[in-house]
Amino acid sequence: MKKKILVILSVILITSALFPLLYGCGSDLDKASKDLSVYNIDVKFDDETKTLNGVLNFEFKNTYGEPVDSLCFHLYGNAYRKNAKFPPVASYNILKAYPNGLSYGGMEVISVKEKENELDFNIGGEDEDILYVNFENNIQKNENIKIIIEFSVKLANVLHRLGYGEKTINLGNWYPQLCFMEEGEFITNPYYSNGDPFYSDMANYNIKIELSKDYKAAFTGNVVKTTTSKDGNNLYEISAKTVRDFAMVFSKNFETVSQKYNQTTVTYYYYDDENPETALEYAVNSIKTFSELFGEYPYENYNVVKTNFIYGGMEYPNLVLINDKAGDSFYEVIVHETAHQWWYGLVGNDQISEAWIDEGLAEYSTALFYHKNPQYNITLDSIVSSAENSYKLFVSVYMQVIKDADTTMNRRLDQYSTEYEYTHMVYNKSMIMFDEIRKTAGYEPFIAALKRIYNDCKYGFATTEKLKEVFATMISPEIPSLMDSFILGRAIL
Repeated sequence: MKKKILVILSVILITSALFPLLYGCGSDLDKASKDLSVYNIDVKFDDETKTLNGVLNFEFKNTYGEPVDSLCFHLYGNAYRKNAKFPPVASYNILKAYPNGLSYGGMEVISVKEKENELDFNIGGEDEDILYVNFENNIQKNENIKIIIEFSVKLANVLHRLGYGEKTINLGNWYPQLCFMEEGEFITNPYYSNGDPFYSDMANYNIKIELSKDYKAAFTGNVVKTTTSKDGNNLYEISAKTVRDFAMVFSKNFETVSQKYNQTTVTYYYYDDENPETALEYAVNSIKTFSELFGEYPYENYNVVKTNFIYGGMEYPNLVLINDKAGDSFYEVIVHETAHQWWYGLVGNDQISEAWIDEGLAEYSTALFYHKNPQYNITLDSIVSSAENSYKLFVSVYMQVIKDADTTMNRRLDQYSTEYEYTHMVYNKSMIMFDEIRKTAGYEPFIAALKRIYNDCKYGFATTEKLKEVFATMISPEIPSLMDSFILGRAIL
């Protein structure tokens, strides 16, 4: 019996190693970048008014398989305007997010053109946060077009993805971003305050930004050139291939430390940190560990950025935000957000309707990190046990107070009543589920299945059905039923 098990495990491990070859999933960034949309953005930051003024030259190739007569772009910055229907911060977090009192921003689209011709456009969506660009003639399958969008962004004084605090200026989701198309329809969800309200496809970015020399900046991608503008400011040129988003953080207080892991330069941007080498060590070890567990990190740069931020952290491609007041959890947040470089960054998912996929995988990957790095004296079992105890306590309180608890994981972000409910269902319960799968499979077969998911879905998307398929094929046909018992709410009540 033992010999049979060893043979089966050997076949699984050898087969998983061959999946990149069998399925063509080992594509490099250059190959994966072909036929992607291209964002060419020239932008200037006005420090006095905290405003970005920019021009987006957007190159689009219709790879949807059918003609389209319009394009839709998210204007995420409009969530920060006064009287937004879907503000970025829940009411119980207002004081935390706005330490200096309520502040408002917003986005303005000034013009949309194709060459020199003005295009018809309008601002709509559920919360005036979608730019609709209409064309007289359909964009045919495989046809290329270029449009020019002039826009401006006013920042609010808010400790969020897009806003400024005492020490940093956070620029996440700051430009018109093409809505994802699924089954022939553009997904135009508003900016929910729960979770990460994004569903983003890969794209290529070429950014030129003019910024006062007083600032030091961290970016998604690679800085390919730095010059001085005619106004005496720094002019950065940045290239980012095959990424889901593009983010920046500015500060007049940043210091940096860097270290290389294979082809990746890992940099920690910080202030008020007497031991920056420790944060850098966690970042480098995270990149190393997850590269070994799931697949090599393919980008040249990875930036961990200490910021003024309301939550523990936030992931963007090649760049993560870490709350400067994260306290004892600061290093664990670095590990979790680094895991998102694989689960969200390289393997995407619908973060609105299936938020548990990237958050659950990132959270469980954090536990795997500590399992692989015993020098930190934290065990996988202790992390899972803590999540389970927290989850059970949450459900118990709900049952006592309101006599009911919705424990489903397959809800949209707007269907969670609070951030606390969202956190327990999306983070804790999914972690418990992945641990049950690991215990059923055994450690090595479970890791082999995660590698398969990474290889099959790299630069694309993972779905619930995809995960079920891989776990059923590589572990047991019973796993999808186990997953349903968690996802549909039946497990651990």
